[in-house]
Amino acid sequence: MPGAMLRDRLSALLKNNECKALLLFFALLLLLGAMSYRDFGLGIDEIRNRDFGIANYNYVLNGGEFPGYFESHERTHGPVFEVALVLAEKGLGLKEEEHREIFLMRHFMTYLLFCAGVFFFYLLCKRLFGDWRAALLGCLFLAINPRVFAHAFFNSVDIAFTVFFIASIYTMLKFIGGANTKWAGIHALACALLIGVRVVGAIVPVFTVLFFAPEFFRKGEKKWRLAGALVLFAGLAALFSFLFWPFLWANPAENLLAAFTETTDDPLSTKMLYLGSYIDSRNAPWHFTPVWMLVTIPLLYIALFAAGLAALAAGFVSRRAKRFIGRRESSLVLLWLFLPIAMSVALASTMFNEWRHFFFVWPAFVIIALSGLLGLLALAQKLLGENRKKAVLVAAALLVFLGLLEPALFMAQWYPHYYVYFNALAGKDMQEAGQNFDLDYWGISYRQGWEYLLRNMHGDIKADVASGGGTVNLHILSIRDRSRIYCDSLNGSAGFFISTHYGYEGGYPYEEYHSIMVGNAKILSIYRVEAEPISRPS
Repeated sequence: MPGAMLRDRLSALLKNNECKALLLFFALLLLLGAMSYRDFGLGIDEIRNRDFGIANYNYVLNGGEFPGYFESHERTHGPVFEVALVLAEKGLGLKEEEHREIFLMRHFMTYLLFCAGVFFFYLLCKRLFGDWRAALLGCLFLAINPRVFAHAFFNSVDIAFTVFFIASIYTMLKFIGGANTKWAGIHALACALLIGVRVVGAIVPVFTVLFFAPEFFRKGEKKWRLAGALVLFAGLAALFSFLFWPFLWANPAENLLAAFTETTDDPLSTKMLYLGSYIDSRNAPWHFTPVWMLVTIPLLYIALFAAGLAALAAGFVSRRAKRFIGRRESSLVLLWLFLPIAMSVALASTMFNEWRHFFFVWPAFVIIALSGLLGLLALAQKLLGENRKKAVLVAAALLVFLGLLEPALFMAQWYPHYYVYFNALAGKDMQEAGQNFDLDYWGISYRQGWEYLLRNMHGDIKADVASGGGTVNLHILSIRDRSRIYCDSLNGSAGFFISTHYGYEGGYPYEEYHSIMVGNAKILSIYRVEAEPISRPS
């Protein structure tokens, strides 16, 4: 009997258009990840992130004093997802020397988390817009962003933070709408996971209190029940956050304050190419993040975002204006997008390379863009009349398709290096964009550089690299291939020099042997060096 009920239930679901569309979309998303996760190189932070996870794992498992690693600036990051990746590594029985398999596993697990984030985004958009088709289109917008999608494989920090931010916003709306113990606990868990990646995730509990407050003034509502739910949420969020972050255990208040302070004032500094000039990461101008977003987000989304802002503004100003999401939800989305960026400007936070630290505002950007698309559709139907509704929908679908085609083709043509995507605002071509902004700043393409040498050279390979990304990417190679490479050990013998040109002005005085191109821009060059030691440019 239970089996028959289950079959009937599954049969009913499969006849549902929403379920069929969801299954198809996420099946394709998972298939795409399964086909491509093995092809990306390592970001320069990946070994350090794994070490951080292992340090936390060992501390929890063995107890005792914090190792020196916890005295570094890395303590500003929570360890939640890094520890989860270590647990997966241990559970799969991967050995320490199996570097390649370890990092491939990490890439796949990070991508699976990204897929979970896309699903939570679907639930969030469906709640906001009340339409599963709009929600699914929002998921498509979220994913077809070359920069964000590429980072979904090799950036375990910023992607994890983005995913937990989406989940915490969704559970927040469920909690505010229900104010029961179930959603108080679920939302508290989501917020703790968020804070357990970055302490700035504490902004979501602040949002929760801010948007929960008006519920106390609803007529006929039992205020004691609301107060109890809020207190329960706050208590559980604090408890879970404490449990998930071992750095807080020794001295919660002092260490939490230190984490907040060091998040905005990172002691590290690096030289970055920005608008054609080199700047220091500790002195980035206020417009650094907005400009990076403007030149790396596909133009379709930027145009729809502008329309969305107009639609939201009209909804606030005029009661007669059509609103696609409520005023409370509109306010939340606007705060989600603009408040973190404004806070970083006000606090003069240290900035590192493009806007990856702000990927968590990308979902809010997409929601506003989706509002813009729906607003334009409504306006067109109003101007042209209901009898032209089908024609308007077809025209809109064609425009969206053409707008998505440009970033999708870039991803296909320059795979797997589409993480250096720029739109036309950055320059007339990739070469000009590379003269204005950094390209492969994380050194992901060093992997393909090593693999090219391994394929085309016999015997051992002696080479030097321009940055740490070169040595980091040795860990994505097989043990056999690594044994053929002697890195940073030329000692006057013939060899190669490899560079992504990051942080270096001008060219190198060596013979170019091979380059990796994206468009007409070189993102990595291999130089042949004959019988003379390498002298790294300062």
